[in-house]
This record gives sequence, C-alpha cells and structure tokens, in this order.
Amino acid sequence: MKQKNTILHTILTVVLFGAIWGLLEATIGYLLHWLPSMVSGLVMFPIGATLMYWAFRNTDKKTVILYVGLIAAAIKAINLLMPLPPAGPIKVINPMISIVLQSLIVFGLSYLFDRKTTAVKSTLLQVGILAFAIVAWRGLFLVNQAINYGITGNLPNQLKDAAGILSFIFVNGGYEFLILGVIYAIYRLVSFFLAHKGITIKGPEWIMYVLSPLALVGAVLAVVIR
Repeated sequence: MKQKNTILHTILTVVLFGAIWGLLEATIGYLLHWLPSMVSGLVMFPIGATLMYWAFRNTDKKTVILYVGLIAAAIKAINLLMPLPPAGPIKVINPMISIVLQSLIVFGLSYLFDRKTTAVKSTLLQVGILAFAIVAWRGLFLVNQAINYGITGNLPNQLKDAAGILSFIFVNGGYEFLILGVIYAIYRLVSFFLAHKGITIKGPEWIMYVLSPLALVGAVLAVVIR
C-alpha cells in the first residue's frame, strides 16, 4: 500500500505542477506575448524551472521534471484544436517545443543539484547551473528556429545576423538570469530561515487530491476560454 501511495503522490505532484505551468502559460504567458518579441521567454522559463524544481523536491524523483514539462506542453497543445492565429500552428508548436527543451535541460542538470560540497561551492555550482540552463535552452531553441526556417522559408529575427543570435542568447538570457537569480535568492533565504528555526512545512496529503484536478481543470479552461 505504501508503494501505491508513493506512486499516487508522484502522479498528483506531476499533474499539479504541470497544470500550474500550463495555467500560467495560458494566462501570464498569453499577456506577455503582447509585449515586444521574446519577452515571454524571459519570464516563463524561470517560472517553469521553479515549478520543475519544486516537483523534484516534493518527490525526490528526477524524472518528474520531464513529466511536468510534458503535462504543460500537452495543455498548450489544446490550442491546436482551436482556431489558429494568423501565423498558423507554428505559433503553438514553438512554445511547446520550448517547454520540452527546457524540461530536458533541467532534467539533465538535475543530476548536479545535490553534489556534496561546501555551502559556498554548492551555491556557485547552482548559480552556474542556472546560467548554463539558460544558454543551453536558448541555443537549442535557435536550432529549432533554424529547422523551421529550412521547412517554411521564414527567417526568424533571431537568426538574421550574428548580433541577433548573440542578443537572443546572452542579452535576453542575461535578463532571464536576473529573474531566475531573484527567485533563487528568495528560495535560499526562505530555506535558511526555515532550517534555522527548525520549521518543516508539509501540507496534509489530502490536499493534493483536491489541488491537482482543480489545477488541471483550471489550466484547460484557461486555454479554451482565452
């Protein structure tokens, strides 16, 4: 019975965090797309990375990182069943690819999360992981854009010249790093405070049975109603 409960807890955790990511993509992400190009990615990857990390911490299973990303991408895919924007399905598929790439990179780097070392070295390692994750997903996304260009003949702004490529990876990535860095700093401060006070936060197990389906339904409705 304990094993079943563990599996159920993992499933509920994946659904919860994946649905929250999908919900935020359908709400905050949608609003951000009205801002200048690529602003959405500056905010949504830090949010997604945080949710994937929390799911990992909640289950101690690295594979949930991939599953959370797949749930979020599947929720985004609902848009393909609805009237498409003028740009066509690529406007939906590209964000889905971004989510999958981000989850693959965070999953790969998760094996470095718990390296046993000093506090200072651990912090530097984790900051380095954050920076590498940003550069890696942006680099892979440019590869995807290049493939799209080969298929459609539409050249994305990021690939028009070397300046656009470098700006997309390092300038936009730098802003993204600052946002993710703030989230990381808050997390470390809260973790230190709770550990210092000997406080352990653990909600009742039943709440997962309520929040997971609610988050999933909310995410689907947000996509459909939008």
